[in-house]
Amino acid sequence: MIRDASASYLHGHSPVPGPTTALADPLRMPEEAGRAVPPGAAGASWWDRPLPPLFAPVGTRDPLLDDTRRLEKALAALNVPCEARYYPGGIHAFHALVWDPAARRCWRDALAFLDRNLRPA
Repeated sequence: MIRDASASYLHGHSPVPGPTTALADPLRMPEEAGRAVPPGAAGASWWDRPLPPLFAPVGTRDPLLDDTRRLEKALAALNVPCEARYYPGGIHAFHALVWDPAARRCWRDALAFLDRNLRPA
């Protein structure tokens, strides 16, 4: 289903990154920014402001697991605080299953992250 959705999203364009699909994968922006232009350097047009800390929860059975790992790595290269949390056995949107102890742990982790990062200085 994910492959079909991707193919439909790309409307026949190649899945190989190129000019016509440059923004089809939003993770490419922080990945490329980390490689090409250091944050704050001349020419860093859209990346010239610091990003806020990010909380990235994901289950280990979620199809977005690899994307979360990519995001964590890309943000680390940009020195952006990223608290990626991996929940064993969690499926996509597992946090909505409020009866699941892992979901409750995810919500506690998310709220603790917000508490730490939204307190006035």
